[in-house]
Amino acid sequence: MLIQKLKKSYWLRPALSLSLISLSFTAYHQALVDTDLVRLQKDGSLQYKADAKGNTLPDFSNVGYHSGEKQWPNVPVVKTISPAAEGSSEQIIQDAINEVSARAPDANGYRGAVLLKKGKYLVPGTIRITKNGIVIRGEGNTANGTCIVAIAAYW
Repeated sequence: MLIQKLKKSYWLRPALSLSLISLSFTAYHQALVDTDLVRLQKDGSLQYKADAKGNTLPDFSNVGYHSGEKQWPNVPVVKTISPAAEGSSEQIIQDAINEVSARAPDANGYRGAVLLKKGKYLVPGTIRITKNGIVIRGEGNTANGTCIVAIAAYW
């Protein structure tokens, strides 16, 4: 009888522990999703709510080349740059974009790609791309890859 009780308690404790972990994960997960600014709908979509000033969270669902629905084009690199040794890289990036913007588009409408070599590019202002057909490409998205850092404080 004692052996049977011990055997039962061996499976009961792990089962109880797993249940508690499951419940706490569900509560934690729900707390991450359920805020005043965005709600997860039953169909899996997100519903955004404006704050008192009318601001809403940006919806990045359609970000990317053709909303992420098409493969990236293989646009040849026509300009390669490196970050500034010190300070802002804004003008380096802008000059490269302007140079590629001056090129005529190819049959597919591409002017060329600007390759940002590995490193940290500090940008205190705004980079402007005023023409179509320009691709900005980096060398990896790791800590040792290409990183563009916005350093402006507008508010």
